Amino acid sequence: MPGAFNSLDTGRSFIMCGICGKLSLNGTGIDKEELIAMRDILVHRGPDDEGIYIDEKVGLGHRRLSIIDLAGSKQPLTNEDGTLWIVYNGEIYNYQELRKTLVNAGHQFRTKGDTEVIVHLYEEYGLKFIERLRGMFAFALWDKKQQKLILVRDRLGIKPLYYYSNNRGFYFASEIKAFLKCDGMQPELDEIGLRRYLKYRFVYGERTMFKGVNEIPPGFYMEISINGQIKKTQYWNMDFSPKDNLRFHELSEKLLTTLESSVKMRMISDVPIGSFLSGGIDSSAITGLMARNSSSPVRTFSIGFIPEELNELQYARIVSNHFNSVHDEYYLGAEDFFSLMRKLIWHHDEPLMFPACIPLYILSKNSKQNATVILSGEGSDELFAGYMSNIKAYWLNRFMHVIPDPVKKLLMGIPLNTKYKEVMKKIGYSEEDFIKSFFTTYRDDMISRIYDFSRHQGDEEGVIENELGMNDMEGTFLDRFLAFQMKTYLVALLMKQDKMSMAASIETRVPFLDHKLVELACRFPDSAKVKYTQGKYILKKACESLLPNSIIYRKKMGFPVPIEKWFKVKDNPFIALLTDDEVKRNSFLNYNFIRETIDKFNKGAPDSIRHIWVLLNIEMWRQQFLSTGS
Repeated sequence: MPGAFNSLDTGRSFIMCGICGKLSLNGTGIDKEELIAMRDILVHRGPDDEGIYIDEKVGLGHRRLSIIDLAGSKQPLTNEDGTLWIVYNGEIYNYQELRKTLVNAGHQFRTKGDTEVIVHLYEEYGLKFIERLRGMFAFALWDKKQQKLILVRDRLGIKPLYYYSNNRGFYFASEIKAFLKCDGMQPELDEIGLRRYLKYRFVYGERTMFKGVNEIPPGFYMEISINGQIKKTQYWNMDFSPKDNLRFHELSEKLLTTLESSVKMRMISDVPIGSFLSGGIDSSAITGLMARNSSSPVRTFSIGFIPEELNELQYARIVSNHFNSVHDEYYLGAEDFFSLMRKLIWHHDEPLMFPACIPLYILSKNSKQNATVILSGEGSDELFAGYMSNIKAYWLNRFMHVIPDPVKKLLMGIPLNTKYKEVMKKIGYSEEDFIKSFFTTYRDDMISRIYDFSRHQGDEEGVIENELGMNDMEGTFLDRFLAFQMKTYLVALLMKQDKMSMAASIETRVPFLDHKLVELACRFPDSAKVKYTQGKYILKKACESLLPNSIIYRKKMGFPVPIEKWFKVKDNPFIALLTDDEVKRNSFLNYNFIRETIDKFNKGAPDSIRHIWVLLNIEMWRQQFLSTGS
């Protein structure tokens, strides 16, 4: 069967799913119907099986997507004496090695999967066991002996995990919508979350768009006691010091070897797997390494747009032909784009980050017919400075450090057009503001016109140090820029990837974000990542033995969706939605600002389509998730 890679009798119980639960506070107990409602709203994450566990203090819910249908995959799962329970979403790639260690230490297993390995690791090592895990995961452990709930999220934030509490209990779930089924939950706007979305098109840190709902940051675990006390601990962070002293070609070889090892680990499956192939270097490298390590043709999946001016399909075809993959292509037009937005905002729980969410869902839904597991290229740009913003920031920062302060002040005072004025303003910024300025959609003066944030003027101060776990982080300016990007922008991309693929009930794996590969990339010097005006330099050199130069050195397109062309069609339903009387009456957004933005778009003003996208997503999200008039 094409695409069935490494079809081994591994006994693996791949658990891609939805999890949820409640820790009872104030003696309120566990309502079985409430727990089932939370669990079943996540049915798209696990349509094949379900389970619950309830005692007097805690309730755990689980929905499972069958990647291998083993009886041992049933969750919630317990240890031998019922004192430890787990619900788990993810995959531990080194679980067999860990299992052998545990067997040698005297542990006995009833199943063959990785879920039970986590339980025994906790028994053997306590919470230090988390550092031994290699994979993507979000899970909850209920320790009956110590009377505490433990929530754990993987190092890079590949798998989501949220929490919410009220006077009845402490709740957790894979997706925010599960909390809408909690007794007493009245969804409200989080104003700091709104401010961050307006500014960056994503909500970073622990905040969400829902007041009182937070996400566990990547690389953290939380302990929640039965009296509601919360202890949060960071178990992993990026470390940029010291740098590797190897020669460039040795670093390049080490990179490709480590990436290949990561790809091979993620190819182990008893179901057909494939690759999302855009024709860029990242997805092409993964496809090439899959082909190198597979005894049967790789299945590849690509998506294009109607009309076809901005398609990358020709590059995907080059790669497919180069590796003789079994290749499928799909197309997205304006009509499907418009019809899917409301549904996908529901799946995303928050306003969509980019228009690319819609083609990603279409790609996932259609790929499901031929593959349940997909390898994808997320993370490479953030690791190796692949965005043009990385190059601009790198060189502008170097420029700033050689200019005397009096000259900086002179440059900042020169009257220039808007584009260059914004560049000159960056010269006077603190490092934190300088970094964040490269991600901005709306300026602060525009944000204050959209919504009255007078109560939250200082919420952005010190975020890098305090909220993102970057306090005392060493390394170069580029290191810290990429770290901020990975802790904010990349986490948002991963949530897009997870929720759009799980909406179609498929699993995606991201080889570039194996933490061993991330730690290796952190030790690379700046010169390995940026070469003149070229980013991802070391990855490109490493792939010269794998990919055609026409793929490696082509201009980056970045999955462009022709949204501006689509929005200019006659009778655009989204423009009609934004100008509807219901919006004027009930939206918390400034209606006059919305009309001004639409007028600018109709006149062809630059960036106006990005602004419309942000306003539209907020309004569609409000109408779905918040009560009328909120």
